[in-house]
Amino acid sequence: MSSSLTMPNASDSSNPTTKTKKPKKPVRPKDELLKPIVRKEGLPEITLEELADCTKDDKLWMGCKGRVFDVTGSEHYGGDDGSYSSFVGKDCSVALGKMKFNPEFFDPSQMHWSRDLDEKELNILEDWVVKFEGKYEVAGYIKDDRKHNL
Repeated sequence: MSSSLTMPNASDSSNPTTKTKKPKKPVRPKDELLKPIVRKEGLPEITLEELADCTKDDKLWMGCKGRVFDVTGSEHYGGDDGSYSSFVGKDCSVALGKMKFNPEFFDPSQMHWSRDLDEKELNILEDWVVKFEGKYEVAGYIKDDRKHNL
């Protein structure tokens, strides 16, 4: 009696080692990602200085692509040990788009998402915005967000 070994068939759905690839997300064009956001009526404009004051456990806000998200109550943002606590009180747009967290990436006067991110980075940033919008309330909008886009 002879036995032969065969390689698992990648298309064999009964094979537990077969991995299915996630379909790639469509890449949105840069001009689409740079369109002005639609603002909810009644929400305030918040200056970067006001945002910087929102770092206490009872008021944790974070800026991202012109929006200010209220992340109060999330264990990820509160206290010194929260994994995202360094984002609180800042505009994180460039840092999230680049997935790099150098100090200049948190300063819109040095680097601004609408001017300094390429198409790939803008798509990454948009994925973050979608995630945040699904989890957190928008507390307001960054005042003069587009003034740095020069």
